[in-house]
Amino acid sequence: MPSVFLSYAHEDAPAANLLRHNLINSGVDVFDSSLITPGSNISHAINEGLETAEGVIFLLSQNFVKSEWAQVEVAAASAEIAGGERKLIVPLLIDPNFDTNKIPSLLRRYQWLDARDGSLTDAARSISRSLSGLVGQPDVREQLDSEEFLLNLRRMELDLERRAYEGAQFAEATARRYRMLAIAATASTLMVAVALSLLAILYKDSAEDSRNVIVALGGVLAGASGAVIAQMFLMSRRRRRRGNQP
Repeated sequence: MPSVFLSYAHEDAPAANLLRHNLINSGVDVFDSSLITPGSNISHAINEGLETAEGVIFLLSQNFVKSEWAQVEVAAASAEIAGGERKLIVPLLIDPNFDTNKIPSLLRRYQWLDARDGSLTDAARSISRSLSGLVGQPDVREQLDSEEFLLNLRRMELDLERRAYEGAQFAEATARRYRMLAIAATASTLMVAVALSLLAILYKDSAEDSRNVIVALGGVLAGASGAVIAQMFLMSRRRRRRGNQP
């Protein structure tokens, strides 16, 4: 059975009693300050009533806006809503002389129900229907938490896909550089070999000159090979550092 917390000024007890009777007949359980047992902590009892109720009905009148306890109940209900509780909030106008401009600021964002003509029976039926639509629906917070979880999961998937793509691109670029360096090293070796062969032919009669030229070209070849190896080593270190990055 759905339940409501009934908030009203002491002077409006007759109207509250009539509304309670109609709500109970409509299948709604009702809690209000009149049910607090003697000796109980009033503030704790009100908070417990607000926590367990699916709806809070405020009987708005000139007496209500003057009642300190009524304003405390408004603030407590607003705190429940701000804390994420899902409740039906109904400002119910019962005073024929009540001006809607005097609705407490914390209640102005909720659609009020007009019973200033004394039609509390119709008001009770309307409240019961609203509660029936509220009870059993999924909690809005749970729905939002689920949607946020799925959104974060999708973000993680996209981030992993991006990293995998960047890693593949980097690996491909590195492999391409290695191939180019290998080709350059091979070409340099062949060119030096050809040059050595030609020089050996040209200076075949002078062993000393041939030996000096060969030594010089060998130094050049060693330097070129060393440069290629150093470049490949640096590229390998950059690839390892990139692979360790988050």
